[in-house]
Amino acid sequence: MRKIFAAGLVVMVACCVAPMLAGGVFAESEANSEFEYDSYLNFGQLSELGGSYTDSFKVRNNGETELKLELSIEPSRLDGVRDENKLASDWLAFVGGAVRQTVPAQEEKDIRLRATLPADAAAGSQYATVKILINGEIEHYVDVRLDVMGDDLRYNGTLRHAGVSAVNFGKEIKATVVAENQGTGGFQLKNFVQYKKGLNGAAEWTTLVDETAEVAPGAEERLGDDKSYELGYGIFSVEQKISYVNADGELIEQTRAQTVVNCPLWLALVVAGVIVGAVAIVIALKRRRGKLAASA
Repeated sequence: MRKIFAAGLVVMVACCVAPMLAGGVFAESEANSEFEYDSYLNFGQLSELGGSYTDSFKVRNNGETELKLELSIEPSRLDGVRDENKLASDWLAFVGGAVRQTVPAQEEKDIRLRATLPADAAAGSQYATVKILINGEIEHYVDVRLDVMGDDLRYNGTLRHAGVSAVNFGKEIKATVVAENQGTGGFQLKNFVQYKKGLNGAAEWTTLVDETAEVAPGAEERLGDDKSYELGYGIFSVEQKISYVNADGELIEQTRAQTVVNCPLWLALVVAGVIVGAVAIVIALKRRRGKLAASA
């Protein structure tokens, strides 16, 4: 009976490993865009009330024709930003008032913004969004944050949940991070996940998840909470790297390594049946031996 039990375990492991050896792993590829840009601009900590500050974000035209940009500044479109934290849209302006600009083919351009703080600006993070309309049709957005210095500026984040599902009866895994901001200053939450086949240290890592989200004051942000990422069947080494700001205002970077096993549901049921059958046979044999001993 020990042989039957061992055979069941061998079957389960073999069926998990075989698809991995056959190369059943999902690989992502990204197409190059003709228009590239910085989607996030952080002015940093601004201390002089009533003062003006300038910063910029880059756009690049990878195409063969000139791009025409129409620019506007709007209240923040980010989820979780409260109305009282959207004042930066009134403080920002394009340097020189250039709301229409062009980017020649194969060139890069800096879009410059000026932030003017009111004399009575409260300490804390303020947000806005720059809307970019390309050739009158395609919309892109740049999220902007300004941190007004003062005694009430506090960075206070809490990591509520993080992790990667380890055993799955399918080809997909979940890689989630949940963080809450209890301060008055915003911070960015990052979730980076990479994987490789098996437990071989020489195998190459492949990026599975690379997400960043702003966690505004009083908000909770969830990355990967409603998504599944396909690996395939087999055994994988997975690393999850997380970055956030803790309750002391310190930047925390964590790396978590774990092994992930993806097995099809039918295989799990077969193996469970083999194990249950093996246990039943062992019990039956023990009872039979007991009866034979008693009759003797």
